[in-house]
Amino acid sequence: MRCMDRLNTDDIHSIPDTIKEYDADLKAKIGKSLIELARYLADDQEIDRVIMKSKAAIVPITAGLGIIEGFAEAIAAILRHIGMDAFVTQNTDIAGFFEAFSNNVDLIFTGDDLVFSAFNINRKKVVDNSFATGRAYAATLELAAGGVKGKTAVVVGAGRVGLSAIDYLIKKGAKVIVIEIDKDKVTELKKRYKSLIFIDSIAKAIKYTRLILIAAPVSGLLNEHIVDSETIVSSPAIPLGLTEPALKKLPANNLIHDPLQLGVLAMVALAFT
Repeated sequence: MRCMDRLNTDDIHSIPDTIKEYDADLKAKIGKSLIELARYLADDQEIDRVIMKSKAAIVPITAGLGIIEGFAEAIAAILRHIGMDAFVTQNTDIAGFFEAFSNNVDLIFTGDDLVFSAFNINRKKVVDNSFATGRAYAATLELAAGGVKGKTAVVVGAGRVGLSAIDYLIKKGAKVIVIEIDKDKVTELKKRYKSLIFIDSIAKAIKYTRLILIAAPVSGLLNEHIVDSETIVSSPAIPLGLTEPALKKLPANNLIHDPLQLGVLAMVALAFT
C-alpha cells in the first residue's frame, strides 16, 4: 500500500504513536485541530457525528512495487484519532475488498502505485488523495496566513496536488503565482485560469509574497536567503524542499508539512461532503 510519492516505512512508522502530539502542533500553527479542519474543509460543523458513526477499512494492495510496511496502520491510526472505527483488513487485494464489504464499512481506503483513494460505499463517491492533499495544504496555508483573500501566494509545481491547491486558492480570492517547468502544463493552466501569474523561480516570486505552497518533490528549492520570519510554507512534498539552513531559519509554526496526516484527513472530509 502506498501513496503517490512512494513513502517509505521511515516516513510513517511513528504516526500511530505521535498523532496526538501532531494534532496539538497543528492547532498551534493554523488555529484548528484535525477534526476542526475536517469541519472547515467539508463546510459542515456536524461532520464529527458522521465520522463517529462511520466505519472504515484499509485494504493493502500487493501489486506493483508492493506493500509499504506500516502504511495501512498509519492510516487507521489517523482515522481512529478523529473518532472513526477503522481497521486494516487481514486479507489483501480483492480478498481484502470482500472482507471490507462483509464488515459493512462506509469507507474503504486503498491504493496502488498510481492511485491512493477513499471510496464512500454508501454515496458511491471516490476521493483521490492528490486532490484532497492539495486542498488540505492550501487550506492550512490560508488559515496560517489569517486568510488569503486579496493576498498573493505562490504554488510550486502544477501536478495533481498543485492543481488542486491552485483551484482552492483562486476560489478563496488569492492572487496565485505558479512556478512550473513543464511547458505543456503551463499552456493548459493559462487556458483554465486567466488570472494566474507565471514566474520561473521562487527567488523572484518572494518579491510579491511570503506565502509558499510547495507541491513539487524537489530538494533545495528554498534556501536561507529566501525565507524569513514572515515566510509561511505549506508543503506535502517529499523531500520537503527546504535546505537545512532554511529550515533552521524558518519559525517552527510557519511550516506545515507531514507525510500522510493532512491528506488522509481531507480524504475523510471530502468523502462525506
